[in-house]
Amino acid sequence: MESVYSYYQSLLFLILGFSLFTGLEVLSTDRKSTRNRLLFLASLSLSIWIAFILIAEGVSSYSTALLCRRIASFGWSTLYAYILHYAFILSNGGKVVVHRKSYFLLYLPALLFFSVNGLISSLAAGEYTLRWIMGRWIYVYTPTFWNGLFKVYYISYSALTLFLIFRWSRQGQQNKREARVFGAAYGLAILLGLGFDFYVNHYRPSTVLSLYPAFSVFPMAAFFWSVRRERVMISLGYSEIGEGDSVLTMAERRRYYHYTGAILIFLSLLHAMANLMTDRIAPLSLPLSMVLLLSGSSLFFLHGLVHSNWIRETLLIATLNTTMVIVLFYFYRGGLDHFVWPLPVFFTLTSVLYRRKIMLALTTFISIAATLEYAHFLERDISSVLPRIIFYLAFAIVAAYIHRVYLDRLSINEKQIYFQRMVTQISSKLVSINEENLEDRFLSILEDLGRYFNCDETYLISYNRDNRAVNNVFHWGANEKFLGWETLSDLSEGRSNWILSHILNNKILIVDDLSEIPSEGGWIVENFSPTLRSLAAVPIMSKGKILGVLGLNSTVSGAFSSYPDRERMFRIPANLTADALIKIDSEQRINYLAYYDPLTELPNRSLFYDRLEKAAALATRTGKKAAVMMMDLDSFKDINDSLGHDAGDLMLRQVAERLSHRIREYDTMSRFGGDEFLFVLSQVENRGEVTNIAEKLINAMAEPIKVAGESFHITGSIGITLFPDDAKGPDFLIKNADMAMYASKKKGKNCYTFFESEMKEGAHEKIRLTNELYRALEKEEFVLYYQPQLELEGSKIIGMEALIRWNHPEKGLLPPSLFIPLAEDIGLIGPIGRWVLETACFQNKMLQEQGFPPVKVAVNLSIKQFAGGVLTEMVREILVNTGLESQYLELEITEGIAMGDSLAVQKTLHELSDMGITISIDDFGTEYSSLSRLKQMPVDRIKIDKQFVQGINLSQNDESITGFIVDLSKSMNLKVIAEGVENPEQMAFLADKACDEIQGFYFYEPLSFEELGEVFSKND
Repeated sequence: MESVYSYYQSLLFLILGFSLFTGLEVLSTDRKSTRNRLLFLASLSLSIWIAFILIAEGVSSYSTALLCRRIASFGWSTLYAYILHYAFILSNGGKVVVHRKSYFLLYLPALLFFSVNGLISSLAAGEYTLRWIMGRWIYVYTPTFWNGLFKVYYISYSALTLFLIFRWSRQGQQNKREARVFGAAYGLAILLGLGFDFYVNHYRPSTVLSLYPAFSVFPMAAFFWSVRRERVMISLGYSEIGEGDSVLTMAERRRYYHYTGAILIFLSLLHAMANLMTDRIAPLSLPLSMVLLLSGSSLFFLHGLVHSNWIRETLLIATLNTTMVIVLFYFYRGGLDHFVWPLPVFFTLTSVLYRRKIMLALTTFISIAATLEYAHFLERDISSVLPRIIFYLAFAIVAAYIHRVYLDRLSINEKQIYFQRMVTQISSKLVSINEENLEDRFLSILEDLGRYFNCDETYLISYNRDNRAVNNVFHWGANEKFLGWETLSDLSEGRSNWILSHILNNKILIVDDLSEIPSEGGWIVENFSPTLRSLAAVPIMSKGKILGVLGLNSTVSGAFSSYPDRERMFRIPANLTADALIKIDSEQRINYLAYYDPLTELPNRSLFYDRLEKAAALATRTGKKAAVMMMDLDSFKDINDSLGHDAGDLMLRQVAERLSHRIREYDTMSRFGGDEFLFVLSQVENRGEVTNIAEKLINAMAEPIKVAGESFHITGSIGITLFPDDAKGPDFLIKNADMAMYASKKKGKNCYTFFESEMKEGAHEKIRLTNELYRALEKEEFVLYYQPQLELEGSKIIGMEALIRWNHPEKGLLPPSLFIPLAEDIGLIGPIGRWVLETACFQNKMLQEQGFPPVKVAVNLSIKQFAGGVLTEMVREILVNTGLESQYLELEITEGIAMGDSLAVQKTLHELSDMGITISIDDFGTEYSSLSRLKQMPVDRIKIDKQFVQGINLSQNDESITGFIVDLSKSMNLKVIAEGVENPEQMAFLADKACDEIQGFYFYEPLSFEELGEVFSKND
């Protein structure tokens, strides 16, 4: 029986150590987790239960044994409540789903049982039956009302816990494994507990060993396994940043606590096993083992549970010295002093590692006091222990010397570490610095510098690298105490030559005492606060250019003299600040390029879109409107081409400056590229308000603009659209303004037009037609019609004009007036013009090969076809490919082309004329013609515009103009042809004026190529 009891005590002691270890380990993993705290409390309850049962069974006094049993009741009464609470938290995803006060009901039974079995003496005495058997107080189970009620309590709580664990397993696949382990462990504990109850109730042995604590270890082990292996709870880890109060690093301190705690735990288990496995337990051996276990566990987890170094070391001092006193007392009483008297040496060595001198003094004092008490207890002479006392004192003196050396080294290391830490903090703050957090970051850095150097004031002045103008001033003062810094805010002042010579030569200016400042720097004393005693000004340079000045001011003389390498210490933050200023300057330049037009310094497209979206959002909130206006300069291209791009850019800058003063402060003007300007008008009440601003912009262009010594009058056309009336999206608003602007140009320019919905329909039609026009050549949808030209007298066909038509698959045959201007705008006139010319020459040659009399075919040319200087070669190539002789080709140009100033056009016309091609002027009389230039042009025929021909017999002016053109042509030996002839009266008038040729519906409408062949056959 004695050996069984020894094994039983050994088992409980091991469970005690495991429970205490797991509880502290879980709490040190994450102290803020509610689940971790509950698991720690459960472990603590189990530890209290086991510890006081072991003590109760080992003491000789009945009253002491009963008291320990009553204290142990706190453990077994609260354990099941903690586990159930843990299951509640676990099943709800770690969240507290009810009010914290509601958990009082959960712990009410535990409080009741602890009161009955522990707190209330009269009731507790009746709940315990203790018998002295084999030198121990053994608990004898007695069935009572409270014992039966406790069984109901722990069975019901356990069943509810298992149910919650089962519900938790249904919440996710990842929970099933943990739930199976938890359920199996807790179910095993309950089954063993019920089996033990059945044995006690039916067989009623006289003495029963309390095995309930042993059963409880199963769920505790399962919960601990989930923490360490399955990572149900999150670990906070350890901070590697110490507080500078030890020569040990944070990691080394943590290892010291772990090693010391582990040694004490090992000694505790070794001592307990050595005593429990013997036939007779030595007095106080079990309490000593528990003290060692408790001390070791506390030290093992002390670093993780307590973050303050001071509190941590205070607990270390108290724990180590208390343990040392108990160990010395225990072994001295047992006559084993020769084994443990060197123990204080270990604690003395430990005290050297820390700055707490009390550790050294207290350890020495306790070791000497314990030795003297030992001599007094055994009634020995002091001389017998004097060598030990001398050894303790000598070792303490050596340790004190080493301690002082450590402190000196530590002080140097502290300053260096603190400076490195400050530099690291400054670097981390400057890494992510930008325009938005610029002020906060620099003020924080200035405060760091001020705190480290113990200054009253720090400041940073940043300059423009080009002209040394001040960009920003950042200023920090301890307790809002400012001594002055304005004297460094302008490096161009003559009085600052003394400091300027230092700053611009990249020299640090350090003044330890203002009374020793040279006379040329006396203005500093005059302008700074009278309390200023020392200062430092550090230049911030990059590639030889001054970026700024970093300054420190102090009311203490020689404030910086205690820093041995102060210039290097000043340079490091200055260099970091230089990098930050360069970064900010680069970001500002990038942002400027990203959001502003470099020519006019106006917002560009990106920033305009942002302002437009904000104006629209504000209009939505306030119920007002926003307006978008687009202004395009009229005839700017002509000025740009004639004066050059430099003059054009100068004009754009002047226009931008003039227009920007005509809008409100909270409006936005942007350059969209070329000569287009867009405006966003915010918080508009009505159209009248927009009209007033549009008229101001129009009037702003009334005065001439001087460029390159000349004055130019330039106008602008404006389109206006309103938000939210016309559109809501930025892109649609801009498109609407663009359509309205083109409507202003059609009206005659130099005006403004509000957007109308009809404009959008026309724009959509234009877009659709454009897309279809690109595919028309590929699909061969173009055809040529021909209108014959006849002699006036004989009505003989002497030529024909090629007229292009678009055989649209949906809209039918479209005249050139609907798509030729569009083709010119989108750049398709080149390939379309070539197709017309090539087809006309080919079909004319076919007529000749069919035996019909050869006649000329007239083809209209666009001004766009003269671009690039390739027209002559193209015509020559087509004539060669089709075999048509040049005398049978006539090229028609408008009066504007013929009378233009382009030398390239005139050269091309002469080249075509030299090839034998007839050149005629179409629509003559509709524009201004210079007779002298007409005389020099290689023109063979003049074509009277049909608007004058159709005015015959209707308008005297039209008849006069028609007659004048015929007479002019005759006088210049030019053939004249009248187009648009539709009645006999017009024929009679033209015959009277001796017009050479006619063309019109009076004889023939435009004919297809097949119809033209039939007409030639009849005439032939």
